[in-house]
Amino acid sequence: MEFISSAAVKAARGYKSALVINEINRGSLEVLSALYPFCDVGPSARVVLPNNDILKLSPAFRIVATMNGEAEELPEGLRGRFPVTFSIKDINPKLFENLPFDIIKL
Repeated sequence: MEFISSAAVKAARGYKSALVINEINRGSLEVLSALYPFCDVGPSARVVLPNNDILKLSPAFRIVATMNGEAEELPEGLRGRFPVTFSIKDINPKLFENLPFDIIKL
């Protein structure tokens, strides 16, 4: 069986790469558990892949996660791996004035 790299693996290998996870709170416990090693930092940060290869995370690798809800909904061990969290309650409509029209079609 051939191992095919996921988006997370590809981003973690790359220089200045980021993995953006949309609605992280909707992931199953299995998916959230698989994210733990990708959220580690430092020289020992690595992930053992299903094919038993060891992936050393690029020092520039970052994860950005979004969700509709509160950070407290995530398991504490995963939430603690995100050094910065913030909540956006209201969006200023003027932020949309300079966006290309086709982006803001709903």
